[in-house]
Amino acid sequence: MKKTAVSFLLVAVMLAVLVPVTSAQIGDCDRSSFSVQNLGDAEATVWIRFYNDAGQEVIPTMLAASTPNPFTLAAGAVYEVYVPGVPDLSDGRYSVVIESTEPVAAIANLIGYTGACGPGNWPAFNGSYSGFESGQATFYMPSIVYGFSNWNSMLSIQNTTADAINVTVTISDPRGNPDRVKTYTGVAANSSVHLDLETEGAGLSLVAGLNGSAIVEATGAVVVTDNQTAYAGGNGLTQSYNGFMSSTSATTLYAPALYNMFPRDNGWRSSINIQNVGAADTNVTVQFSDGGSDMACSNNPLSPGESCLLYMPDRADGDREFSGVIVSSAEPIVALVNDSNGNLKEAQTYSAIAEGSGAATVNFANVMKTFPGPSGGWNTNFLVQNIGGSACDALTIDYSDDVSTGAVGPSYTVNGPFNPGEYHSVYQPADAQLPGNWYSGAVSVTCNNGQPLGGIVNQTNAKNNETNGDWSMSYNGVGQ
Repeated sequence: MKKTAVSFLLVAVMLAVLVPVTSAQIGDCDRSSFSVQNLGDAEATVWIRFYNDAGQEVIPTMLAASTPNPFTLAAGAVYEVYVPGVPDLSDGRYSVVIESTEPVAAIANLIGYTGACGPGNWPAFNGSYSGFESGQATFYMPSIVYGFSNWNSMLSIQNTTADAINVTVTISDPRGNPDRVKTYTGVAANSSVHLDLETEGAGLSLVAGLNGSAIVEATGAVVVTDNQTAYAGGNGLTQSYNGFMSSTSATTLYAPALYNMFPRDNGWRSSINIQNVGAADTNVTVQFSDGGSDMACSNNPLSPGESCLLYMPDRADGDREFSGVIVSSAEPIVALVNDSNGNLKEAQTYSAIAEGSGAATVNFANVMKTFPGPSGGWNTNFLVQNIGGSACDALTIDYSDDVSTGAVGPSYTVNGPFNPGEYHSVYQPADAQLPGNWYSGAVSVTCNNGQPLGGIVNQTNAKNNETNGDWSMSYNGVGQ
C-alpha cells in the first residue's frame, strides 16, 4: 500500500506582514487547495509565494488561467487556489506565504490517495486546518501517535525566518515523561522538515501503541502541523491540526462541538487530548452544555507536559451533540478534539479555543452547499460558541457571494439568547437562505452585543461510503 504523505502549512497574513502560509504536496496523487478570505473593509491586493522543502522561492505569474499573481479580492470575498492547477508550478511539496494589503484568513484542504491516480481511485483521506498569523519558537502538540490503533503522526515544521535554525522535537508518553528526541540542525530559511513516525518511529525506538504528546522547540520562529493517518482494510483516515502556541493556551478552553454516538449508536464520537503546558501540577475537568455530568482526567493532577485523554462515549447518555468547557485548576492547557464515525469510516479534528482568544466576529473562509453541483459533493456546517461571560443576544450571519456563480450571499439574524458556553449550528444544505442548489464561499458570524465567539467548520462529501475513504475534515474559524 502506498503511503501518501501530505504537508500543507497555512498561514494567514495580516495587512502587509509576510508570514508563511501553506505547504502542499502535489504529484503522486496527493492534492491540496487553500482558500483566502479578505477580512477587511476595502479591496485587497494579494500576493502568493510558494517555497519548496529546501526553502527555494517560486512566485508564479498566474494562479489559474484567468487569475494573475498578485490578484485583487473584494472586501469579504474569498478565492480558492487549487495547487495542482497553478501554471508553471512543478510537482512537489510546497509551503506558501500570503501577503495582503488587507487582513486575510486562509484555510488549507488536503486530499490524499492510496492507489493510482485517475477516475475510480478514491481518496484515502482528507484533512483541513487554519492558517497561522505568525511563527513562534515553541509549539505544543497534545496528540502524537505511533502505531496507536493504526494511527501515526507526521509533523511538518517550517522555518519562517530568514536564517538557518535548529529544531528539537521531544516526544513524551502520556505521563509527560520525555521518551525520544529528534533534532534537526541547520534548517534553512523558509524550508520545511517532516517527521513521519510511521517510517521513523522504529528508528527512534518508539514503542508501538503510543498516544502521547510532544514539544517542538526551535532557535527561531517556526510553524507546525500534525497530519495523523490510519490505514485499515484499504481505507484511510486523517486528522490534521495546527500546533499550539503559548498564546493559544489558557486555563479555560472551549469545544464548540462534541458528540456521543450522534446521531445514532454507531454515529460520531468525540475524544479530547489535553496537555498541561504549565510549570506545575493541575487538575482538569470538562463541563457540558447539555447538563451532563462533568468529566475529569483520570490521571489528575496532570504534571507539566503530561496529557490526558477523555472519551465522550464514557458518558452514560448517548445520541447527543453538545459543546464543552475545559477547565484547568491552576496551569495553562491546550486541547485537541478528535471526532470519528465508525459507520462512515471518517475522522476529523479541531483545536479547542482558548479563553481570551475569541472575537465578536468569527470568519470561516470555506463553506459549501452541495458543491460542486446538485447531484452531490461537499457540504459544511459551522458551529459558533459563546466564549464570553454574558449572554449573546443575537447572531448576524453574513455569507460572501458565491465564488463560482457570483450569486449574492444572504445576510440574516438569529435571535438568542446564547448563554456562556452555548453553541449555535448551521448546516449549509438546510439553510434555505443560501442561493441556488449549490454554493461555495465564506461566512462571517457576529454577536450583536459584542460577546466573544469561537467556532469551527465541519466539511463532508456526499460521495463518501465505506469503500471511498475518509471524506470528512474540520478547521477552526478566525476571530476578528
